[in-house]
Amino acid sequence: MFERFTEKARRVIFFAVDEAKAYRSVNIESEHLLLGLLRDSRNILDVHLDRPVNMDDLRKLLAGGPTTGQPSTHVNVPLSNEGKRILAHSSEEAELLHHKHIGTEHLLLGILREDKCRAARVLRKIGLKLDRVRSEIAESAPKLNVPGSGLGGGVGSGLGTGSVRFEPGIRAIGLVQVSATEFMLTQHNRTLMPRIGEAISIQDEGLEPITYRIRDIVWQYERCEGVAQIKTLKLKVEREELPQ
Repeated sequence: MFERFTEKARRVIFFAVDEAKAYRSVNIESEHLLLGLLRDSRNILDVHLDRPVNMDDLRKLLAGGPTTGQPSTHVNVPLSNEGKRILAHSSEEAELLHHKHIGTEHLLLGILREDKCRAARVLRKIGLKLDRVRSEIAESAPKLNVPGSGLGGGVGSGLGTGSVRFEPGIRAIGLVQVSATEFMLTQHNRTLMPRIGEAISIQDEGLEPITYRIRDIVWQYERCEGVAQIKTLKLKVEREELPQ
C-alpha cells in the first residue's frame, strides 16, 4: 500500500499510529495524520502561511478529536475511512503533479481535500486554503517538457515556493499541471505567449504524448506602486482524444 510513499511520508504514517494510540483512538483519523505530519516536518505549514504557526496552539485545536473507547491491541492501528480517503487524495495529487512518489506535501493536500474532516477545518482556521497550497506546490515542482505548438520548453529545476517568476529574456515556457483541466505558467517569453485555441503536446519519458487544447487563459495581476504586473497566468485546457 505504501510502496510509492517517500521515507518521510512513511514516517508520518508511523507517527500517526503513535498519535492515535496516545489519544486512545481505535482508528487513525485526520487529526492523527496531521499531528504525524507536523512531528516529521514542523515547518511544512509555515511556507504556506504569512506567519509561523504556534505548535502548542495547533495541538490544542486538534486535541478535541476522538479520544474515547479502548485503543487497538494491534501493533498498527487501522486507518478510518476518512484516513483512507486522505491517502487516496494524496496519491491523486502526486499524479496530477506527475510525481512518481507520494511525499509529505501530497499528504498535506490530501488532508485539505477531505474538507469536512477535523484536521482540514483546523488548517482552514489558521489560514490554509487548498487552492493556494496546491498552486504553491505546483510552482515549486519541476517543469514539464512541452514540445511543439510554439511552446518551446525543457526540463528544469523548480522555481521554489512563492510568486511566479516571469523572465522575458528566456526562450522557453515552463508549465506545471495544477489539475486535469488547468496548467500554470512558471516563466514565459513575451514573443511565445500561448493563445486560446493552441495545442499543448506533453510527452513524459517512455510514454505516448498527451495533447491538450487551450480553451481559456486567466491572467492574474498584482498592483505594485500603482502598476499592475502579471503575478500568475493559468491555462484552462481540455484533453484531446486521439482519433480511433
